[in-house]
Amino acid sequence: MDLTTLQSKGYTFNVAGMLMSNSASALTKDLIDQAKKCNGPYKYDDYYGYAILDVIGGMMSKIHSKVVKKQWMDAWYHLEALTLFMNRASGFTMCDDGEWVSATDLVYGALLITTIRALIDSSKFDEDHIVNLEDILREMVEWGDMMSGIMDKTEYVKVLKGLGRKIFGKVTQKQEKAKSKRREEAFEEWLEGQSKKVKQERKRYVGDCEDKDKDDEDEQEQEQEQEQEQEQDKPKKRRKVMKWYGGKNDGDPDLQDPDFKVTGAWKEYKKHLEYDP
Repeated sequence: MDLTTLQSKGYTFNVAGMLMSNSASALTKDLIDQAKKCNGPYKYDDYYGYAILDVIGGMMSKIHSKVVKKQWMDAWYHLEALTLFMNRASGFTMCDDGEWVSATDLVYGALLITTIRALIDSSKFDEDHIVNLEDILREMVEWGDMMSGIMDKTEYVKVLKGLGRKIFGKVTQKQEKAKSKRREEAFEEWLEGQSKKVKQERKRYVGDCEDKDKDDEDEQEQEQEQEQEQEQDKPKKRRKVMKWYGGKNDGDPDLQDPDFKVTGAWKEYKKHLEYDP
């Protein structure tokens, strides 16, 4: 889609080049602004992780309200924003209150799967209704995969990967490249129309990414050297590039699990909402 079409459908970009719904863009900005306040003289003082959990709690309450009222698309936009924020502020998962972190991820998964399945039932879980569907599903999988290394159980990730494979598994490499090119062109057009301040933010973002990429490259080179030393005598095999939704055994779009029930997850999570360390 070109920029005009994307904007007419209610979508915009951020300086990272990510396509977002207008609703999620505004909600994410609000979450980030709240998080910035946690860095200063804040009532939680050194408990920054608790402060972020508190910010997340406010958003989670809004999502729960949307789900209870069956306002599914609004719930999805809020989940989109929350996912983007949590991926950015993931340090809170190291908070020493593991039960709060666990309850947060549990209710996130329950609200997410409930919302997705309601959108599927109403035939709205597709790129016609959610233009950036693949982008956000990928972000949600990224979050879930990260949490699976911390929590004992993150079954919702299997549903996300299963849906990813079901919806996008037959997209060809040629189609992916064409879509990526159109997206890049739309982003460049969007950026051209932004203020000087936004363009400067983009330059800073690109600079930070280049520095990070350099560090990552150095680490990868060291790892590759070690692997080469260990596998000198092994026959070379062509490495298969894994998609973000994994292999066919990594996901199940129809998976059922007691953790997906909002009532139980919310009851457990609600205990932490008024916590003040």
